[in-house]
Amino acid sequence: MADDKDGKLHSTSDGGVLANHPDPDPLEVLVGPSTSNEFNTVRLRLIPIACFRIDDVRFRFDSSFPLPQVQAEIQAFASLRKQDPKIMGAPISIFGHADPSFQGNFEPRSSTAQSGDEYNKTLSGRRAIAIYAMLVRDASLWDDLFSHKLGGDDWGELSIRIILFLLDQQNPPAPNAKPDPNAAAKRDAQVHDIAHDSGKRKQLFLKYMDLLCGDLKLDKSADFLARNAGPDQKGDVQGCSRFNPLLLFSSEDEQLFKEAFQKKDTEALKTERDSQNAPNRRVMILVFRKSSQVLPSRWPCPTYKEGAAACKKRFFPDGDTLRSTHSSGVQRRFDETHDTFACRFYQRISDRSPCHAPGAVPEVMEIKAKVASTHGKRNPKKIHPENLLAPSVSRDESLASNSPVVLVRGCNDVQLEAVTTPPEMPVLWSVKPNENGETAPTITPIGLGQKATLKTDKQGSFSVIATSGASKIVWNVIFVWVKVDPASSVKTTRDLYKDGGSTATFAAFQSGEFLPQKFTWEASVKVKLIGGGKDQTLGIEQVRLGVLQNGVKDTLTGNYSKGGTCLEIPHGGLPVVDSNGDADVSALLTNDNSFSITPDNTGAARTVWTGDSPTGAFDVQHTDGKEFLTSISGVNGFETAVASFSTNAKRALCVHAKMAWEADYAGKISYPPPKKISHYTPNGAHTKSQSEFSLISEATGGQDAQEAGFETFQPRFNEDTDKKFTP
Repeated sequence: MADDKDGKLHSTSDGGVLANHPDPDPLEVLVGPSTSNEFNTVRLRLIPIACFRIDDVRFRFDSSFPLPQVQAEIQAFASLRKQDPKIMGAPISIFGHADPSFQGNFEPRSSTAQSGDEYNKTLSGRRAIAIYAMLVRDASLWDDLFSHKLGGDDWGELSIRIILFLLDQQNPPAPNAKPDPNAAAKRDAQVHDIAHDSGKRKQLFLKYMDLLCGDLKLDKSADFLARNAGPDQKGDVQGCSRFNPLLLFSSEDEQLFKEAFQKKDTEALKTERDSQNAPNRRVMILVFRKSSQVLPSRWPCPTYKEGAAACKKRFFPDGDTLRSTHSSGVQRRFDETHDTFACRFYQRISDRSPCHAPGAVPEVMEIKAKVASTHGKRNPKKIHPENLLAPSVSRDESLASNSPVVLVRGCNDVQLEAVTTPPEMPVLWSVKPNENGETAPTITPIGLGQKATLKTDKQGSFSVIATSGASKIVWNVIFVWVKVDPASSVKTTRDLYKDGGSTATFAAFQSGEFLPQKFTWEASVKVKLIGGGKDQTLGIEQVRLGVLQNGVKDTLTGNYSKGGTCLEIPHGGLPVVDSNGDADVSALLTNDNSFSITPDNTGAARTVWTGDSPTGAFDVQHTDGKEFLTSISGVNGFETAVASFSTNAKRALCVHAKMAWEADYAGKISYPPPKKISHYTPNGAHTKSQSEFSLISEATGGQDAQEAGFETFQPRFNEDTDKKFTP
């Protein structure tokens, strides 16, 4: 690609620019006469012929750890070195740049000027050496950055997790592979092990570098401007602190950010000031003409490890003024005014670079959210479609104008996804109480933060905030605490066992009737719902209470005249949902005779009542055709639970408190004359029960039904059962 007076872009991406520089002006040399023993010496100017800029989005904020997306820019650079004869083998030098912010924006003679210059000098140098180490595959330099943190630049275990996450994506599990229930614990142990072992860290770093750079690997002694001849890569790598900003805020914005700093408004500083400053935070690689070389001793820039004093010696006389002047109503941009750099040396060698135009600032556009539905207990692969929750495109934290999603406290984790432009930008997540005095629930970013997992173990209203670039989106949520009071439990059992309408073929029996005062077991308990907002009532009307009952024990047996038996076996095994509705629609009880919520199912104070009278039947004649049924023994055992769901996530069923009880049908079977019609007579039959409901989780008030041990999928206990005859 030929150069011209404006240069040519080779490629642009979401995270950087790669361009050929414009052709330099012709070199004019005025030569005076010399004597016979004198020489005129002319040296070519140090002229970059191309530039390669890596933008701030390829790093975490205040960090020197290169993120996986930098692979796109590295591959573009590799392609240019292969295809352009001018660039192939041409030496480079790397310059790191920071933004004007540190404890408030830069201001000459301010109390933070000197400390801010020094901190940003070191941070910008750490970013530059991180890119250098990656290009030459020097894992020891990365290990040094890992081992010696600087302020917020702490690689820590997060860098290990990001690398392992990327490597996992390169080798996904087989489609039919079973998920490992201990995968999270194993990964935690692996991350901790690597983070505390320098040798393992270096091995992992090299794998990551190879993955990002592919076949691009530079030689320290051949591919850099100073040929690795100086201490600490002097001339090859340098940090330029905050001395050369590409843009400066308008005076109005600068004043707002200074006030935010004085008020310690960290949200405004992070989501507005730091985001808008992103174009200033970059790593610039300048490509020089082939055979260009500098002597480290004569190179004006200090090493990436040294302080800022030597940099300031190369300032314009008004350098501090240039880098701190803010115009009213408009940003000052170097690509337009060419007067925001303080360092005259850096401006001289890079003034006309096409890479000086500020890059696109990433923006988060939407937060999507979902909650997994309750899985089957007997077969966890059974699951209803997931609950898609209302997304948000709002920046407003107000619960009134940005309607919150309502969920039950203690239900399944919320899976969040931030949609960004450009796509797949790194995202920062935070959670803050909103009209709520509770601490915020934990949010865990996945990979680079495009997705995150939000715990549901806190009560009240919260704002989940996703930030990327200069933008934020807020997703409001309320976790309603369903607070069961076990002390308010009222339990009643009645031994009303009797024949259930036996025939010549079947002996039927029942423990009671589905009528008031005739249930063999019934129980009630008081429940208080605590929602969001200042009065803690917001969202409670969207939480519905119900009753979930499972069969958990079945030893019910028919005993025959010559020692044969018949054992009742529920379809599918235990636990088995015991409902009088369709379990594929709702596992909760639906018959008004078997449960009620008073005074209604929308208020803050509710009473849950439920009752049951289970029944059974056995064949009168054994399958051998010779024996007749003589007695009944064994029990049906149940766990009955107070459960709930949010109308925003109807397929996520939460269990709050349970009571165990069982019906023992012990009785005799007779055949009174004149007909051979069987008849059941109780003989020791009785119902026993716990005295009160017990909480599933005292900490959160509830838990997903499957996690609490309850089945919610068909077949139902009362859909019929299998019979096992012996002998």
